[in-house]
Amino acid sequence: TGLRLGMDGPARLALLRAYAVLAPLAVITETSNALSTIHDLAGLGRPVPTVEPFIWEYSSGASILLFAPIIYAAVRFAPPRRGGWLRLALVHPLVSVLFSVLHILGMELMRLGIYALSGHHYGGRLFPFVYEYRKDIGTYLTVAGLFWFFGELERRRSTPPQATATLDIKDGARVIKAPISEILAVSSAGNYVEVVLIDGRRPLMR
Repeated sequence: TGLRLGMDGPARLALLRAYAVLAPLAVITETSNALSTIHDLAGLGRPVPTVEPFIWEYSSGASILLFAPIIYAAVRFAPPRRGGWLRLALVHPLVSVLFSVLHILGMELMRLGIYALSGHHYGGRLFPFVYEYRKDIGTYLTVAGLFWFFGELERRRSTPPQATATLDIKDGARVIKAPISEILAVSSAGNYVEVVLIDGRRPLMR
């Protein structure tokens, strides 16, 4: 659209590539968390049906993937660039709170729905914001880092290379195309101009 948050080709590709990493990472993390929960509860003498920790963890991961585009929008609006640190400091703490609230609501609605469909009651503590937000800060930074990395990668790939500025020096019958960065000095020499190049040449141009 041309707007700052508009989705051009490179932006869409960056988002898809970040999700290609984020989705399996979420599955691996939530599976590990579920297995750890099963082990810990069994060790405390409070075993639960194996499926329940997977419901808890996968609902959390699904909610993270669902609301991750909010983090993507924040990264595009306030990226970590020189001169933009004030915007970064103002935007991301607020968006992290919004993301955490939506993440918690999303996963709890999923859990309530899954338990209701199976004829059971979800007895977990509802909306534990402080507990979840502490964990969501790490999640936010990880997801934001992925979005920023792939966004920068696509931005640099899609930016055409800058043409090297040159000066055409007509020295007699030949023309030397000298890159501006290789010209050390220019001085007058009668009716000519002497150009001092970085490689030691000193062509004369009328």
